[in-house]
Amino acid sequence: MPDAPLHKIIAASIKQLLPAHKRKQAADEADRATSFRARYQAFLQLLESNTELLGIISELETRHAGGELVGMAHLKQLSTRAMFHALRMIASFEALCGKAQPELRNTIDSIRDRLQQVLVQPDPTADVPLILPLDQLHRELVDIAGGKAANLGELRSRLGLPTPDGFAVTVAGFHHFIQENGLADVIRLCISVVQPGDPATYAEASRSIQDAILEAPMPPALEAAMLEAFDACAARSGLAPDALRLAVRSSALGEDGELSHAGQYLSELHVPRQELCPAWKRVAASLYSPQALGYLLQHGLSLDGLAMCTACVRMVEAKASGVMYTRHPWGLGRRAMYVNAVWGLGAFAVEGRVEPDVYIMDVDSGQLLQRRIGSKDAMLTACKDGLTEQQTPAAWRGLPCLDDEALQALRRAALALEAHYGQPQDVEWAVAHSSDSSGALYFLQSRPLALGKHSTADFAGLTDEALPVLLEGGDTACPGLAAGPVFLSLSPDDADTLPEGAVLVARHSSPAYTVVFPRVAGVITEHGSVTGHMASVSREFGIPTLVGVPGAMQGLSMGQEITLDAWSRRIHAGLHPAALEAQRQARGSCPIVPADAVLLSPPRAALQTLRRELVPLTLTDPKSPDFTPEHCRTVHDIMRYLHEKSYGEMFVISDHVSKGKGQEGFALRLEGATGLDLHIIDLGGGLVESPHRRRAVPVEDVASRPFKALLRGLILDPKTQGPRPVHLKGFFAVLGEQMVGEHHLQKERFGDRSYAIISDKYLNFSSRVGYHYGVLDCYCGQTVNKNYITFSFKGGAADEARRTRRARGIALILERLGFVVETVSDRVSGRFQKYDAAKIEEVLAEMGRLLQYTRQADMLMTGEASVQAMADCFFTGKCYFEPSP
Repeated sequence: MPDAPLHKIIAASIKQLLPAHKRKQAADEADRATSFRARYQAFLQLLESNTELLGIISELETRHAGGELVGMAHLKQLSTRAMFHALRMIASFEALCGKAQPELRNTIDSIRDRLQQVLVQPDPTADVPLILPLDQLHRELVDIAGGKAANLGELRSRLGLPTPDGFAVTVAGFHHFIQENGLADVIRLCISVVQPGDPATYAEASRSIQDAILEAPMPPALEAAMLEAFDACAARSGLAPDALRLAVRSSALGEDGELSHAGQYLSELHVPRQELCPAWKRVAASLYSPQALGYLLQHGLSLDGLAMCTACVRMVEAKASGVMYTRHPWGLGRRAMYVNAVWGLGAFAVEGRVEPDVYIMDVDSGQLLQRRIGSKDAMLTACKDGLTEQQTPAAWRGLPCLDDEALQALRRAALALEAHYGQPQDVEWAVAHSSDSSGALYFLQSRPLALGKHSTADFAGLTDEALPVLLEGGDTACPGLAAGPVFLSLSPDDADTLPEGAVLVARHSSPAYTVVFPRVAGVITEHGSVTGHMASVSREFGIPTLVGVPGAMQGLSMGQEITLDAWSRRIHAGLHPAALEAQRQARGSCPIVPADAVLLSPPRAALQTLRRELVPLTLTDPKSPDFTPEHCRTVHDIMRYLHEKSYGEMFVISDHVSKGKGQEGFALRLEGATGLDLHIIDLGGGLVESPHRRRAVPVEDVASRPFKALLRGLILDPKTQGPRPVHLKGFFAVLGEQMVGEHHLQKERFGDRSYAIISDKYLNFSSRVGYHYGVLDCYCGQTVNKNYITFSFKGGAADEARRTRRARGIALILERLGFVVETVSDRVSGRFQKYDAAKIEEVLAEMGRLLQYTRQADMLMTGEASVQAMADCFFTGKCYFEPSP
């Protein structure tokens, strides 16, 4: 348009430019949104790794405080996980802020080098013999001979208790077998298909690995060493080799330690010389049984680096056998030992095959508190050709297996074992026939007793009779309340179809059922014993269990809704509300007091080093000029720095995005009476759309389903917004660190900002006030199996005792709300999952109220009574904790 007027030329040019400008603006907005969401994912990864590291730190503190014996293999695993998550936090923060963090990476490299000096030792099997005699074993050799063999050697060599003679096939023997047959790659490949929570993959991997082990030939060196040890044992016993019979028992690394692994592995009894090596292979293969793989995964343990040692000990020709708990597994208000006894070999006692004798004795006074003679209608005995099950002679069935002299001998042993190990023990014993070389009492095993969550709890059974009683009787293997539909099981093979939340009812107890324990609400069996393997695992998982209930399979029907009161040993028709909200208190057993040799052992020294590099926190004040990467000394320091700064980066990023012209803000302040400086980041669908640019939103514009539910409890009643009651002693204990009443004077300080990251069905809420924080993560939609709430709370300005009491009080509240809860020190975490959206919303409203309720409560936790008082007060509907005068 060369002849057109100038103003028309300009107008035409502007029209051509405008579409391009709008396209560029839209592209810029899309880029900002994409960038923010990518950084948000980095932020989520950082938080996930922070949570993992907090769990590792809590475990290290617990093990250190309890003086627990822990193997080098587990410490290496903890170190590897800690380094991975620390580096992941750094990488996530770098993605979040767009800047490299060389100082933090250098610090992690230095920490890793120092850890490797104590953790990366020369191959422990390089100088370890394939075989070690029992006389040379003690508990510091747990990483060489496994828990069962090491503890058996401890009883023999240090306590002087009578044990059968024998030897251990060490971890070096197991590794030699695996390496000579090239099985390591086969095992790794098979393990790679295992999916936690999917028993079908356990079975697939197990079948392939076990077949490979059983088909592999014995390496000549290992076979020769085992047969030589067998012959030496026979010579010491004054027997010809063909007359000796051994028990080949599992002694896997990690077994008979903090976790019992009760009944997860195989033991072979009455093994002659020619069957020694085949029996050893069967025991070694049981390391990878479906139930063992499931047990490990359910406890969060890795399937890498598993190893099976074995204890090969002379068979005791037992007249009677059984199990002794040096402490009653859930307490009787006194120190009482609990003993089961059967005629013949003890397998029927731990497998729950017959009704055993029960003896309960006061350990201190020796007073017999209860003697109940079981029917003992069958017994397992050894004969020339192997083991045989036979009917118990009629004259024996009504007789006690143990006389007063034998019970007192067990009591003396219980006192010695607890004094030596510093904690209650689970002990297997046998009384030999008089034709045996000594006719004495033998000890076959000692391991830490799985006391479970109710070891010191008061009675918490049903106190009303609202529901009719269907069945009663039996023995309480794990106390507690459970409610759900009945699932009748004829064998562990049919338990794959057991639905979530069912009460398992079976004829016999079996540790093979542990594969489905994550889905089980409670357990009832017609036969079984309190000291059986499944009972031990039930206590480890905290599953209410009643064993020895006559007529349970006939008296109950598939799908029938029942309530199990394992405290009162009753089964009720219908679902009792108290059972649906059952409290499962997790209180530890008495602490271990290790011997000096344990304190100086290499694993103990490595634990101290790992704790020193990970646990201490010196970076505490975000406003200090020393709150910098250069002053991070430990992994905990790095976590604290990155966790604090990451929220700031998220706020800066979202604030920057919100300043884009014409762009709706990503970080918006909530206008509502929450008492928090609360900012919202909407990932899509979390807020009602607005045509106007805004920096704040009213509560009514929140569209996110979970966030709306949380706000119902989080919004303060106008009548409760004033200063809260103050306990002056508690206040002066935290003076200068925590402020009474509203936090408006500090709301500009970053550490007091709270964030809600939301979508239509998702909520991540992080409340940071003063020196404590709570994080709630939730999905609330129409798919029940996807719905969950997780919650974690830690910290406070008060001393550790008050903080820990507050955490325990919160745990009681969460448990009553239906959460599965874990409490370590001042940190409490819980998970509530697989409920419909309406139930999730109901619980979210309570969680909103809980977030307000817990603020400044630590200063009020002046004594042990305040723990229960805090929980009780919450359920009266009060907005804050008011302790009794």
